[in-house]
Amino acid sequence: MQAKAEVVVMKKGFTVSEILITLGIIGLIAAITIPSIHAITPDKDKGRVLNAYNALLAANNEIFNNPSLYNTHECTQAGEILTCNGTPLDPNYSSNSPAVNGDYKYPFLVTRHLSLASDLNASGTTYTFTTADNINWTMTAYYNGKNIDFYKILLDMGYSETDRQCTYSAGCSNPGQYSFIVDAYGKVHANDKLTEAYLLNPDKLNDRAGDLKKASEL
Repeated sequence: MQAKAEVVVMKKGFTVSEILITLGIIGLIAAITIPSIHAITPDKDKGRVLNAYNALLAANNEIFNNPSLYNTHECTQAGEILTCNGTPLDPNYSSNSPAVNGDYKYPFLVTRHLSLASDLNASGTTYTFTTADNINWTMTAYYNGKNIDFYKILLDMGYSETDRQCTYSAGCSNPGQYSFIVDAYGKVHANDKLTEAYLLNPDKLNDRAGDLKKASEL
């Protein structure tokens, strides 16, 4: 019998030219798509800053408009609440700490409205705590005579990089800290240019380049 001849099919590999062409196509696709991905990626810092801002507005709305938080008539007037003494009448806002009296009281009331991951710590006229979204809050009281004129609030996003441990400025283009001022009437104001840019453009969470440009123009 005549043996059947086996047909061996040799698989052809890719040539160097084909590999280079393929890599070139991949690179072209990446060059086109990566900027688009960045353009639609939300700015996490902006979202956290805006959430903190809205939470602070809600807290102040309650603190400055709820008479059950104050037990003397002079504490019911707008512009005096930051320095108001006295434990809140409402037991839901009371604390075992006697330091709730005086300038400690406003930071304490703020923490009761926010989602906390830590207790409020006091050192002189500075108060610190960390919210559940891992933002480190520092609240510092500034006095005008015997009354508190305003609080400065620094939001630290918790970045370890040295170049991010700053608020936006000419020497800090990639900040990881943001700042607000709360005046004696409970109004919240941006205290750095990038935070101000965020508040002017709250609906676009993926426009960091535009926000940085706006901050440089303010």
